[in-house]
Amino acid sequence: MGGIPKPYAEIRRKVLFEYLEKYKDISTRSISRMLFRDHPSVFNSEDHARSLIRIYRGVYGNYARSVIKETKFYKNEPMA
Repeated sequence: MGGIPKPYAEIRRKVLFEYLEKYKDISTRSISRMLFRDHPSVFNSEDHARSLIRIYRGVYGNYARSVIKETKFYKNEPMA
């Protein structure tokens, strides 16, 4: 069974949600820079943080929207 260990994924999700809640109106790129700068042991790179932000904001694509059920941080209503 591969993937990220569950406690590590929960920590990353908690940090990510904290930043998304705090910086609602800031660009994805700016938040990803802050996340990587403040938590380099949790995020592999700025792009890694950016991808996760895009997933939880609902702008990463149809498959990501179908898998991730957390819609609280969606920027706009996702396209059908």
